[in-house]
Amino acid sequence: MPDELSVTEVSKKLGIGKYSASKHLRLLYDLGLVDVKEEPPRKLYRVTIPEVRELLKAYDKVVEAISKR
Repeated sequence: MPDELSVTEVSKKLGIGKYSASKHLRLLYDLGLVDVKEEPPRKLYRVTIPEVRELLKAYDKVVEAISKR
């Protein structure tokens, strides 16, 4: 998993619409759980807690290993 994802990438990864992903990311941003970096025309979001980023990377590895079976 990349450290930074756009709203489109988050929505695809979670299987939800862009509007819903955007609203969730805004809430996470307001709570201080994600940072946002403006790279016009898009915004890139990044989890602020290093341990959570590592957990998400481990989760992706497990999902990938299972999908190869």
